[in-house]
Amino acid sequence: MSKDQAPGLEWRARKAGRIPIWVAPAEARKQSFTPQTVRLSADPFAGEPSTVEMQVLASTCRRLQAEAKEWLSGLHNPPKARYDGSLKSLIDLYQVHELSPFHAITAETRRSYVYNLGVLTKRIGARRLDRVTGEDLLRWHREFAKPSKVGGKPRIRFAHALMTQLRIVLKFGKVLNIADAKELRSVMEDMKFATAPQRDAFILPEQVEAVRKAAHARGLPSIALATAIMFEAVLRQKDVIGEWLVDASAEPAGALVDRGRVWRTGMIWGEHLGPTDLLLSKPTSKSRGRRRAEHDLSAMPMVVAELAHVPASHRIGPVIVCETTGRPWRARHFREIWRECARSAGVPDAVWCMDARAGGITEGSSAGADLAHLSKAATHTNTVTTSRYNRDALSKSRKVAELRVISRGGNAA
Repeated sequence: MSKDQAPGLEWRARKAGRIPIWVAPAEARKQSFTPQTVRLSADPFAGEPSTVEMQVLASTCRRLQAEAKEWLSGLHNPPKARYDGSLKSLIDLYQVHELSPFHAITAETRRSYVYNLGVLTKRIGARRLDRVTGEDLLRWHREFAKPSKVGGKPRIRFAHALMTQLRIVLKFGKVLNIADAKELRSVMEDMKFATAPQRDAFILPEQVEAVRKAAHARGLPSIALATAIMFEAVLRQKDVIGEWLVDASAEPAGALVDRGRVWRTGMIWGEHLGPTDLLLSKPTSKSRGRRRAEHDLSAMPMVVAELAHVPASHRIGPVIVCETTGRPWRARHFREIWRECARSAGVPDAVWCMDARAGGITEGSSAGADLAHLSKAATHTNTVTTSRYNRDALSKSRKVAELRVISRGGNAA
């Protein structure tokens, strides 16, 4: 397996065999990044690892490598907060000013913001705001939207995200009464940029079954259980597996901590899910705990089938635990392994892990469930949002056609 597939992977000889070790990049080690090495297996490998074992090791290496690169990107060394007329200085100010709304966004949103801000800094950060015109903005959007490779598709969603990020930065500059930011922000107020079409992909029940089967074949029942819950209980991935967040308090009382990150928002036995009655009552991450998902998982066959693999003695702590680490999954690692399971199950790459939620809502609607009830199950504040997740337009159109024919007395002529 190449270094690109398993970056940082090294093997250390032991009497009983070889131990796989991930080693952080040299630059990260030089700047005191921790951990500098991570043991990837408790037991030595007496022979060559199997294909499945190697895939798991490679995935873990890529996840650890990404964390090291994220740390090196500057998150550990905030930029100086001083506006000098350049777009880069305003971007830096937005990220470090004590009153910036950047500090209030969720960890997941922060990661995307940091990436987008990095792209803007690299590509247009040197430009002086007082010399930027509306024509420049249109040209930037066009450049951002160009395919990443020859023959590829235009990156409309990417370009729109970058222009939206620029609006956010300029808005904060306007709040700080920076004249250049106020003027350019006013120019952007009259501009619209193309948006990518709304996603219409959703996962089918038979595809969920196939992914679950593939996960079990790889010895990963946690993937199968998480997929079943996301589909049947129409929950977001974050509310099922949780997320690992950087926490300034290092070790909050009672929290699960791993290498400076604290696990939040995931499902916990006894606190959110009854070990015996399987009644779920959990605050949702999207509402920041203001709304609760209420479900009877015992009425969901796929979930019940997966929970049959979880003995009563194991129904304590986080519900979804990674088999290779003994801790809750890292989101990126989970999505990557889920994708591998989905591919082996024949699920198209256009169908994402997050589409399990849309698949559950779509199945419910097709089965005749009341839209208001679906909205409640999905913890949406209104049915308009639920309608966006209901993606099987063709079956709905057919149903309308059938009802219209029935209203004519069954005569289509």
